[in-house]
Amino acid sequence: MADDYSGSVDWDTIYNTFHHPIAVAERIRELLGPTPRGQMVFCGFPKVASLLSEHYQVLCVDSSSEMVRQTRERYPNIHQVVQSQIETLLKGNSAKTIVISGRLSAFWQSTETFHQLAEAINSHPRGSVLIDYFDREAVSPGLLAEFQAPVGHGWWRCNRCENNHDMPPMTLVDLDIAYSIGDTDISYSTCRAYFDRQGMEAWHKIAFTNYQVRIMQGLLPGDPSFSIKMEPFLSDDKRH
Repeated sequence: MADDYSGSVDWDTIYNTFHHPIAVAERIRELLGPTPRGQMVFCGFPKVASLLSEHYQVLCVDSSSEMVRQTRERYPNIHQVVQSQIETLLKGNSAKTIVISGRLSAFWQSTETFHQLAEAINSHPRGSVLIDYFDREAVSPGLLAEFQAPVGHGWWRCNRCENNHDMPPMTLVDLDIAYSIGDTDISYSTCRAYFDRQGMEAWHKIAFTNYQVRIMQGLLPGDPSFSIKMEPFLSDDKRH
């Protein structure tokens, strides 16, 4: 099987088992600083959205109708849950705070997708934008990454890496992935995009000229990822 978000796989349970939602939510709050006013547009693990909803007015967005249904059912405290592509939603939403987490960016595998994202974010003035990315330095052909949880285990195996030198530069990685939780075993093959830190910093500075761009640690403890945080320049420190 490939990535399947039709409901046959309980991704929320997988996320909660292996991806430390409490630590992710705490890290997001730490990076954002004092609680912002207004709405937060959030992409990522549903439980993280629920935890953040204790402090923010969260609009949680997911492209899968099944994930939206499940999130509404399991986490009724989230202010709003909608089905949409993030770049489509942001064009019509003026939220000051945007968090795109869970390495959703690994599905952005074309220059056109990044162009659409930049256009959508730039369509309204923003306050803080936080996006996490898989780190190109952490992957190579043949790499096997194994991980354990109290109720399960899993692994990712990298089979092939293909470099793309467009802007932003990315590496497309073919992966075999398996999870085992209790009596449930899941395995599938997929492709993810990994990114170079300096390359992504350069692209963000080109695409978002009104914002300071900073490379930060990843949102998941021990995860092969990094984050980029953007905030608007103050009038007296904008670089020309």
